[in-house]
Amino acid sequence: MITREMSSRQLLIFLILPAVIIILLVIIGPIFFAFTLSFNEATPRLGGIDLHWRGLLNYIHFFFQNAQFWLSVRVTLYFTIVSLIIELTLGTGIALVLNKKFIGRGFVRAIILIPWAVPTVVNARLWEWIYAGSSFGALNGLLKVLGVLAKDNNIVWLGFDIPFAGVPVLSSFFSWMGVSRALNMIILADTWKVTPLVIFLLLADLQQIPGSLYEVASIDGANSWRNFGLLPIPTSSRYSW
Repeated sequence: MITREMSSRQLLIFLILPAVIIILLVIIGPIFFAFTLSFNEATPRLGGIDLHWRGLLNYIHFFFQNAQFWLSVRVTLYFTIVSLIIELTLGTGIALVLNKKFIGRGFVRAIILIPWAVPTVVNARLWEWIYAGSSFGALNGLLKVLGVLAKDNNIVWLGFDIPFAGVPVLSSFFSWMGVSRALNMIILADTWKVTPLVIFLLLADLQQIPGSLYEVASIDGANSWRNFGLLPIPTSSRYSW
């Protein structure tokens, strides 16, 4: 029997093939189905749906006749921009701290990873309990213990109050954007979940910077801020994008 060793390229294809198949079935397939569905009018029935071809009429309706669609676009833009700014800012700062050598660094890294490792469903239930707008809500309870809130007062954290309601210009802008207290609280929960991933992506890149570069920069008279601008940011920019 003639045996042939598997080349590294064949081995690579063999190892990633199951993941590719799963991605095609779980992600690409539904996206393609949703794209096809967007050109039809779907009528649910027992055991499935009936499709009636509409062509571009659905897109014309949502782009030019449905104000709710553009409101959802503005809400999505606000959520994306604000959450990215917060997560990248916190992630970069914490990654720079964790890149330094100090006692217990490994333990701190493990603790920081926990929010990202916790399943999304568990995270959602956790924050639902934290934001509960009653005396049983963890956030309301904490504020009462600290004396910030009166014992008979509860804040509805997932309410639809518009931020800066007392400032006409800002309140009008946030109202137009569709921003509410609930949306800002969801951004906070998303930041808690996603920031650890940003931290470790940036940290992995920061650790590839040779220590000799910092030494050379120090010899040239660069302070900490100059080192931060000249070395970590340009080097880790590809991960940020």
